[in-house]
Amino acid sequence: MLAGDRIAHPVKPGAPGFDDLLSLSLAEGHDMLRKLVDEWASATNRFDSTGECYLGASVDGVLLAVGGLNRDNYDGGTGLARLRHFYVHPDFRREGLGYGLLNILIFSARLHFPAIRLRTGNPVAASFYEAQGFDRTDEPFATHRLKL
Repeated sequence: MLAGDRIAHPVKPGAPGFDDLLSLSLAEGHDMLRKLVDEWASATNRFDSTGECYLGASVDGVLLAVGGLNRDNYDGGTGLARLRHFYVHPDFRREGLGYGLLNILIFSARLHFPAIRLRTGNPVAASFYEAQGFDRTDEPFATHRLKL
């Protein structure tokens, strides 16, 4: 169980601790944070449209998890959210940090969107999302959906 002050806050690539999460994610074979860095640098996605956000979760000032909400570009204009670039430091999984960050993002999404979609090919991540109420879907470009 994690001790210390837990804080969720806006974050962007280059923030203190982000590069450590990037390195860890790449070492695990995940490229979502590298994609985030590239999109941010090219200004194609900075999570700055209405309802969008990219947050980090820190414990005692150390960034240990990140994740964000975008408008879903694959939804055909129906106004859904998409959970993107969600990653938790491997040493701090199953400690409630990812759960807490995801719930803050869900709460935020309820203010702007009717549902959240995501895509994952990772069975462990799929189980995590399903435990938080996401349903599997066969929709194009999504594996899971949460009605808000």
